[in-house]
Amino acid sequence: MFNIQPSFNLPTTLFYVLFPIISIVLCAGLFFVLPKKTPKRIKITKLVLGFLLVGMYVAKTAYLIYRYIALVGKFDLAYVDKMFGLDLSFYFMLITAVYLIYSAFSNKKNIFIDIFKNTIVSISFAYAVLALFNPRMIINISDDWYHFSNLISMVTNLVLLITPLYLIKSKDAEINLKNFWQGITGYILALCLCMTLNVMLKGANISELTSSYTLTKILGTRINFPWFLLIVIPVFLLIAFGLYCLIRFIISKITHTKFIEDQSKEKKNEFFDIYAFATKTVCCMQGILLLIIISTLVKKPQGNVWGLTCLIPFVMTIFCILTIDEMQKLVNSNDETIFDKSNKTIKRILIYAFLGNFIFGFAFKAQLKNERENLIEYKKRMERKRQKELEANEEEIIEENDSNEQIEEENQENE
Repeated sequence: MFNIQPSFNLPTTLFYVLFPIISIVLCAGLFFVLPKKTPKRIKITKLVLGFLLVGMYVAKTAYLIYRYIALVGKFDLAYVDKMFGLDLSFYFMLITAVYLIYSAFSNKKNIFIDIFKNTIVSISFAYAVLALFNPRMIINISDDWYHFSNLISMVTNLVLLITPLYLIKSKDAEINLKNFWQGITGYILALCLCMTLNVMLKGANISELTSSYTLTKILGTRINFPWFLLIVIPVFLLIAFGLYCLIRFIISKITHTKFIEDQSKEKKNEFFDIYAFATKTVCCMQGILLLIIISTLVKKPQGNVWGLTCLIPFVMTIFCILTIDEMQKLVNSNDETIFDKSNKTIKRILIYAFLGNFIFGFAFKAQLKNERENLIEYKKRMERKRQKELEANEEEIIEENDSNEQIEEENQENE
């Protein structure tokens, strides 16, 4: 992912120096030029950026197919990896285009659209920034850097750079540390799809997609697969998180905004918050770890259906996302009726939890039972306390009545 191959060829060296400079200057210019207030202009801008990404990718794909047929004389399914771009930049381009076009026409909230948005702002942006200093992440090394397909890749990377900044500018996206888990989740889903197609069509696996010549050069030795993934993936996520925090810090200084979370005065059941957080953790951690384990099992399969096993963490992560979505709704509503055995909502959440991670599902069910019993016991204690208060009040009333009767009797005797 971070391989750097310097060249002493003057045009190529100039390209490596000028590419990040020109990209940053263009991004800065576009940031101030693109509209941020008028909804109609924002919609048009999103559509232009979204369809620009789609149009460039279609043009690049059509050219690569034409070139392959012209050279070989026929089309081969093995060349599909050139069409679909079995690399992470393709998936970041795809989710960016989908989000821009969708959000231009609809403001309806959706957990998966939110994941797309936060993946764009955090992970995709970090990938595009790294590509500035290592263009080989996005260009085809078999072609010259000024080749048609490589020029399209560079323009695509420019759009991937400006889009998250524009979403922040137009207040369509918010830099919130609580949302960073969504970016990691989007990254996991992209990795799963990326590896699935690579294993099935190309006979490759995630180790080739994230190979790091830089890491090998620094350490002086090549770490055997899949152990180096435990270094490369966390390092990339740390870089993404660092950029995310940096943008948040810059925004706070420019707008003089203090990022202090609102403390609700309403007392809420901690069960909701704890399990919403726990599910987010399971969602992010298990996806990457399972993918690394599966990568070991399907290493160098020479292209076969074993790639479908890479969809296991994909499907499990999807159900974890659905669990999180339902739990977040419960956090907002603070509805304790879910602890009732007949409640349909909690049954649906339990199904999602078991499908997402059966170990978490059993833990969730056990804790849910404990919470239900504790809540029942609490209600019983409160009822007993209320009964005692009622009895005490009744005794006071009786004593007061007896006292009043005694006073009346004394008054009658005196008369």
